[in-house]
Amino acid sequence: MSLEDVIKEVAGELENLVSTKTVIGDPVESAGKTIIPVTRVSFGFGSGGGEEKKNESESGFGGGGGAGAKIEPVAFIVISE
Repeated sequence: MSLEDVIKEVAGELENLVSTKTVIGDPVESAGKTIIPVTRVSFGFGSGGGEEKKNESESGFGGGGGAGAKIEPVAFIVISE
């Protein structure tokens, strides 16, 4: 696996976490009102790698990546007659 592959993997997982449905939640019906949750999403990721050639016929590679996300409620939109 190359460093580029590691970065693509981490970015792909973040894409799965963050979507418009994450920020504006699904409406919930309760007591004749529609409640829509709104959240704040923060995320970050990092990755790195290195390669050391031991000799002409061998090469080494080390890589890693990580990501974090924080989802916190900030508001509710209430719709009623």
